Amino acid sequence: MSAAAASGVEAAIQREEVSDVERLYDKIARRIMPFLVLLFVVAWLDRTNVGFARLQMVQDLGFSDAAFGFGVGIF
Repeated sequence: MSAAAASGVEAAIQREEVSDVERLYDKIARRIMPFLVLLFVVAWLDRTNVGFARLQMVQDLGFSDAAFGFGVGIF
């Protein structure tokens, strides 16, 4: 086998390996992205609900703004 043919074979193998890696990344992305979008929506809803809860909770429980902010930061 000549050197040119060997480098051509190596290049083809590298392209195939890149193709396999790209397919793996695509497969992972297709599995993980819907879950991440769901987590984003749930986090947004929680953040919105905490904002609405603040309106009543601060008055009812007598929390200061600093105490409420600390609790929300932990949440």
